[in-house]
Amino acid sequence: MERNLERNLMLCLTHQRGYYPKHSLIFPNVLHSASFALSDSVACQACNINQCNQNILYIDTKTRLSVLHFEEFVSQLDNTRAALSERCDYLIYDEEEDRNRIAFCELSCSSDKYVNPNEGRVGKRAKAYSQLMKSIEALLSASPLDMEILSFRKKEALFGWRERNYTGMMDSAMESMEAFSVTPDSEAEVLISQEPVMKHIFVFKQIKYPAHYQW
Repeated sequence: MERNLERNLMLCLTHQRGYYPKHSLIFPNVLHSASFALSDSVACQACNINQCNQNILYIDTKTRLSVLHFEEFVSQLDNTRAALSERCDYLIYDEEEDRNRIAFCELSCSSDKYVNPNEGRVGKRAKAYSQLMKSIEALLSASPLDMEILSFRKKEALFGWRERNYTGMMDSAMESMEAFSVTPDSEAEVLISQEPVMKHIFVFKQIKYPAHYQW
């Protein structure tokens, strides 16, 4: 079943965008059936803190999940007509036949002052919201991939972030971004809002390290 999702994902991001790669693209996905952690290698390499073990988001699961490193996959399309300028870090979905849940995921290792908007600048969370929205919109814009994604009962967008120094007139899209960015406070371990994406409801969740996300 999920092989169809992978095949349609390949077609959506290449042939349907007018790009026909000469070589097979790498599909960097890993299967998990127990608790695991996700990291953002770019953010963690910039962190330069010994205590940072590169784990940003813990996910607890008892079912088998496929975790696609979406950023790595899409980076193979850079400098082509199929390039995506904004893309999230991961795409996670159930491997089981019941298609319970699919989640787009963006990670960040940042100081709190950079996560929240400040002095008119866009914070990390707002940037994550934009990358999640753009990724979802890109995949919902092509058939039959859109039906594959919408067939999952639970559709989510996750922003996992870790405190960098951790030791033990707007359009509707902009209004939604701002609401997700400022309410409630970023200190909340899990923050939830429901947002329409191309008329379909996705649940946006923020998980702050070291809280675990229960799949």
